[in-house]
Amino acid sequence: MRFLTEEIISGFAVTGAELGRLNLIAGAAGNMSIRLPDGSGIAITTRGSDLAVLRSIDIVAVGFDDSILEGGGSPSSELRMHRSIYDARPDIDAVVHTHSIYATVVAALHERIPAFIDELTFMLGGEIDTAEYAKPGSSELGDNIVRALGDRAAALLANHGAIGIGSTLGEASKICDLVERAAQMYVFASALGGPKLIPAEAVERQHAAYIKKHFGKI
Repeated sequence: MRFLTEEIISGFAVTGAELGRLNLIAGAAGNMSIRLPDGSGIAITTRGSDLAVLRSIDIVAVGFDDSILEGGGSPSSELRMHRSIYDARPDIDAVVHTHSIYATVVAALHERIPAFIDELTFMLGGEIDTAEYAKPGSSELGDNIVRALGDRAAALLANHGAIGIGSTLGEASKICDLVERAAQMYVFASALGGPKLIPAEAVERQHAAYIKKHFGKI
């Protein structure tokens, strides 16, 4: 059985190129994965692969028992983190992890990005939390990320970078782009005295309206 179809490989390549175009990645800094359609495991980028120019040899299919289902490379060192997210969030099928500059700046300060622009209220339902620091590649890091994500689509990793999740790699990468832009605006606003936050009731109302419009539910 073939797990890494041409469609899956193309999806990784297109998303990686877009992440590069947006300057959200640099070389091998970052990784991404999808849940395999048959539920047998995940497809994930290999250790040391350049996300902006991914090839078929840069992707490996891994079963939930750690077996290599297809591909010859070694899975990303952040495999445990990706698995932890999928285990905790059955509602999503893609994870993108970036080391983008401004998101990492905020993460290095161990700060959250508060709900100070409408995009954060619409798409994420409020602030972007920062997971407590843990050794890269550790199960502890995965646990910390799951707590920071909660039911939202993004989180920062202390001293490390950002995570965006979604139903597709394209959706997850758009979340990472939003996180980076929000982080940049937050850094600038903080230098000018700090942003004024959107009232909590407005955050809840705007997110509910977004969910209803795009997903037909509240």
